[in-house]
Amino acid sequence: MAKKATYEELKQKVKELKKEALYRKRAEQALQESEEKYKELANSLPQIVFEMDKKGNLTFANHNAFELFGYRQNNFNTGLNALEMLIPQDRESALENMQRVLNGAVLSGVEYTALRKDGSTFPVTIHSNPIIRENKPVGLRGIMIDLSEQKRSEESLRESEFRFRSLFDLSPQAIALTELESGTLINVNAKFCEITKYSMEELIGRSTAEMGFYSKSDRGHFIKELQTNGEVRGLEMDFRAKDDLVVKALMFARPVNIAGKSCIITVFLDLTEQKFLESQLRQAHRMEAIGTLAGGIAHDFNNILFPIVGFTEIAMDDLPEDSTARKSLNQVIKNAMRAKDLVLQILTFSRQHDYELKPLKVQLVVKEALSLIRSSLPATIEIRQKIDKHCGTVMADPTQIHQIIMNLCTNAYHAMAETGGTLEVILSEVELTADGLTGLDMDPGAYLCLKMGDTGHGMDQAVVERIFEPYFTTKEKGKGTGLGLAVVHGIVKSYGGDIRVSSEPDKGAVFTIYLPLIKEVFDTSETVTDEKLPTGHEQILLVDDEKQIVFMEKQILEYLGYQVTARTCSIEALATFREQPLKYDLVITDMIMPNMTGDKLSVELMNIRPDIPVILCTGFSEKMPKERANAMGIHGFLMKPMALYDLAKTVRDVLDNQNKNQ
Repeated sequence: MAKKATYEELKQKVKELKKEALYRKRAEQALQESEEKYKELANSLPQIVFEMDKKGNLTFANHNAFELFGYRQNNFNTGLNALEMLIPQDRESALENMQRVLNGAVLSGVEYTALRKDGSTFPVTIHSNPIIRENKPVGLRGIMIDLSEQKRSEESLRESEFRFRSLFDLSPQAIALTELESGTLINVNAKFCEITKYSMEELIGRSTAEMGFYSKSDRGHFIKELQTNGEVRGLEMDFRAKDDLVVKALMFARPVNIAGKSCIITVFLDLTEQKFLESQLRQAHRMEAIGTLAGGIAHDFNNILFPIVGFTEIAMDDLPEDSTARKSLNQVIKNAMRAKDLVLQILTFSRQHDYELKPLKVQLVVKEALSLIRSSLPATIEIRQKIDKHCGTVMADPTQIHQIIMNLCTNAYHAMAETGGTLEVILSEVELTADGLTGLDMDPGAYLCLKMGDTGHGMDQAVVERIFEPYFTTKEKGKGTGLGLAVVHGIVKSYGGDIRVSSEPDKGAVFTIYLPLIKEVFDTSETVTDEKLPTGHEQILLVDDEKQIVFMEKQILEYLGYQVTARTCSIEALATFREQPLKYDLVITDMIMPNMTGDKLSVELMNIRPDIPVILCTGFSEKMPKERANAMGIHGFLMKPMALYDLAKTVRDVLDNQNKNQ
């Protein structure tokens, strides 16, 4: 039988129960206070704080969850499942991850796409761990972070990087990013690779000094300006590319900090094209100056030649036909006329004389040009020529053919200047079929073939491909302009022909020119006319500011039977004519004279007497082209120096035509 509790024991038991009830009440109160603090803390966080049971039903969510997802408290009270707050595509993986957490795993930073009540979505990341009760998982709790702003920032950063990369890569200017201290290349764009001739793989990770882009002193100057001014703006530097070509560049740079490293971003403005255009402009100015000089040379030189030709012909007329002196004087005239052609070459070079294509025996010009250049070549260079004297005729300008020979000979000389060698010139006729025209822009047919080969240093294929480009040259500065072969190519193509070059390093070069033959054969050799000099008795007013020319022309005209009144001043000549306008049958006047030029004098004379015939003489036709002279009513036009027969015939023709019209 159980022992009955005593009063004291019951009293003690009651006391313990009351104490236990008090402890429980205090514990419940503490738990409630803790939960309230937990909720207050959860509600104050900017993230979403949640708890859910093993089925995914939310048992707690802070205020931020409702605001972000668009739900109200009553929705929570009626039951919300966390899986339904994710897009359908993410629910299966979310369920798997939830089971892993319930099994004891801790998952951090798992990204999902959350689904709002209104159907809109936003990116989130979830950090979760299990809720353990009595050593058993009863659910899980976690923090959900809205990644919208982060994703927007990342997207903005990607867009910014894309825009920078696009600008960096597509920039028409070369750009490089280098470390400030070492000069190591971190990044370069495509234009930088194009200018330097290096690939990106060859550049990244190597220093500018290692690549040899510019000298240490130039880099020092660059860094000093960067440190002094905080940037580099428009510093001109020489930039050496992979092929050792020096590029003039204008440098712009600023320091930047990338990943904690001090770097420099540099923009290179390639001045190659600008420098080339500046060079062309200077060349154009020089050519303009040469042109102006050429006009003066032509006038003065022809005025010197004219008396030489005239007095020589007068002297020849007093000598027997078979005399040695007459033959010698005939050579003087031939050389004087060659000097006249030289003046025309100067004018054509300065673009003040038009080329005139006519049937031409090229072999005559080739022989003359080779004879002329022989004296200027060193004895170490031998000229071998095999010229078919029976070659046919082409339509060409002798001055331009002469220019072709001289340019090719000069090119060969430069190739053999140091070692000496042989220049071989071959001229022949060839018949080209369609099979033989490979690489040539011509039609099948008969052609004149001119080959000029040298035993010089030769060229590689890269040079051969650019040899006819204007201003391209491999010669040292001062030894070539890069225009000679371009001029040759232009002349040959304008004749309907073509040119090819074959060469290898150390094996010389051969230039082959093809010019189309014409069917008609013209004899262009020099002949002496057997016609008697036309004479007359008319009155002539002769005007020229050169006393020697007036003296010589007066003698010739009087020798031909004419009565001559000579004046060395155009103003005096006008006054003389005005006194007796009907006295004169013809006026011969120079073009370029002080006070009043020949064309203006002619106008004044014709104002006084409209039917007076005028012959205009000039040593330089630019000031008065023949067509303009004819349009003014001038009856004759003579280029100085003219032969005796040309002067006599022109005077007689003008007078006879005037008599017919009367």
